[in-house]
Amino acid sequence: MADFNRMINDRNVDRVGDAISQMQKMIKRQVDASIGGDLFDKAMECLLSLREGCVREDEAESFNRFLELLAKNQDFFTVIR
Repeated sequence: MADFNRMINDRNVDRVGDAISQMQKMIKRQVDASIGGDLFDKAMECLLSLREGCVREDEAESFNRFLELLAKNQDFFTVIR
């Protein structure tokens, strides 16, 4: 998450899109690799960080589209709700 925040906050180079994409991939990997929900806590931490960054950078639409993708995993989506 520290790398994500560093990329989001870098005002010298616009890396917001890359940061969001990388974080989304990491969350998706954690959710998909989770056995019995063992990685859901970490995925939720990352998801909350992603949401905060997307709101701050006016990327809410990107976050909402990703959330729709995550909703396909009913077990994880139950944790989100």
